[in-house]
Amino acid sequence: MNFKREYNVVAYGSNLNADDWEQYCYRNNFSSNCLKFKEVVRIPDYQLTFDKRSRSRHGGVANIRPALGYVVEAVLFTTNEEGLNILRRKEGCPRVYEERELVAIKSDGTEVSTKAYIVPQSRSEGYVKPSRSYYEVCKKGYASYGLSQVQLEQAANGEKLTPLSALFTYGTLMRGESRHHTIADADIHERNTRCALTGKVKGCLTTNGDFPGLQLQKGGVSNGDWFLFENIEKILKTTDQIEGFQGFGAKNNFFTRTCIEVDTGGFEPSWAWVYVHPKSLGYPITSNDWRMHHRTKLKFFHGLIETYGQFDPFLGGLREDLTPMIEKYQRNSEQLLFSHLEQMLYDETLMERDLARATGFWNAWPKDLSAWPNPMLDPE
Repeated sequence: MNFKREYNVVAYGSNLNADDWEQYCYRNNFSSNCLKFKEVVRIPDYQLTFDKRSRSRHGGVANIRPALGYVVEAVLFTTNEEGLNILRRKEGCPRVYEERELVAIKSDGTEVSTKAYIVPQSRSEGYVKPSRSYYEVCKKGYASYGLSQVQLEQAANGEKLTPLSALFTYGTLMRGESRHHTIADADIHERNTRCALTGKVKGCLTTNGDFPGLQLQKGGVSNGDWFLFENIEKILKTTDQIEGFQGFGAKNNFFTRTCIEVDTGGFEPSWAWVYVHPKSLGYPITSNDWRMHHRTKLKFFHGLIETYGQFDPFLGGLREDLTPMIEKYQRNSEQLLFSHLEQMLYDETLMERDLARATGFWNAWPKDLSAWPNPMLDPE
């Protein structure tokens, strides 16, 4: 079909099922080829739910509602005016579902404006269990696009869903940096941080001299800290304010919050929230590493090793796994010296994940960096 005008729409329920869509179009004498697949996306700060009863579906039907820190996996389609009219009729718009404009996040972390069909909160009936047949329609649709079915199953059973509980920081919010206390203070009484590891993301850093900004579309790989929290909502309320993020689609955002994959040295990358800047802040950080830019990276690793050493004074658990790498730094010594590990971290032949796995401690908070002597500065 020739699209004279294209519209973006997202599907997160039965519209993911091609058979269900074609059957509806056939029953109503509509053309079914007016939806074109574009890509898998994530709808940020929304949560999947079944909170509206449908007589034709004999139970609850899928919906999304605002929820800070949550994401809904969905599929982005393009359609034309005819397709929009079919979707509006199928969704009972505006009587049942309403057509809304929202932002979805693509796999590279960039935003796309799209239409979505949502039952407003005023029409919510609380949890309504879906029929087995409707659930299978949604499940088949999820499988056809490779979407995770975990949240679908949880929402269909009325269970509590899990938000995207990780945050990646690459500047002043990292451990040891000037604004990290906004994260650390919450840990003093609430023990909110479950895990902290160094990691990498795609993108490059620029700076205005006071802080860096991550640009996703400029190539490169940038270094930072990946945190996993018990209560991501509390953290995001604070960090959104710090980063000048007013909301998805807001015109006056300074930084924009998005979600991208983070490499922490595991078998698979982990997803996390991150704040990005659409334009250069002025000067490129050629290393794409804020700590290296400030010549404090070795200081940080020194504190990291000391902290892990409190739980395994000799870090003996590392020796068996890392013997080939260790021998590069110490050929005749039986003792694993902390200075060797610092250099290995700096050279990236060793990851913080290795230290955490060896000690069983996954939440290291290095001591005050300002107390360490100048010789620990990175080389120029």
